[in-house]
Amino acid sequence: MLRPASILLWGAISVLGAAAFGVLALARGETISAAWLLVAAVCTYAVAPPMRAQRFGKIVNVASHQAFRPGFGIANYAASKAALIGLTKAAAVDLGSSNINVNAVAPGFVKTELLTQLPREVLERAEHESVLGRVAEPEDISRVITFLCSDAARHITGQVIVVDGGLTLA
Repeated sequence: MLRPASILLWGAISVLGAAAFGVLALARGETISAAWLLVAAVCTYAVAPPMRAQRFGKIVNVASHQAFRPGFGIANYAASKAALIGLTKAAAVDLGSSNINVNAVAPGFVKTELLTQLPREVLERAEHESVLGRVAEPEDISRVITFLCSDAARHITGQVIVVDGGLTLA
């Protein structure tokens, strides 16, 4: 049974979003990448006191395979996702003694509306380079997040689960 302030999910989906802290959308590019990291840190440490008080919590950050294998022209995005992984590990150390698990999921390409905006050759290359020969469905990512928020993952913290069909292995 989950309690109030038990779960914080930040990234592609947000259970506790930036609007709750009055964070405004910034301009595109490097500023927005830095803002994503800042908001993740603010949200994490904003929910830490009630999670500590109840001695329970689950925090899942959504990073990206780009943190491990960046593509051309996305240095700011890849760097912010790599920094989010660093934040995940540091927060796991800071919050672990209060029985708060902090993990991250690093998806590869996922079939979303955003993916349809990329050139077809990018999608074809991602499918070809994936060991499984396909890109993820949103459910592939949500199932891992659900697992990390469950009691079955009670002894997992500070970890990054890469859900990319083996893309980072290529």
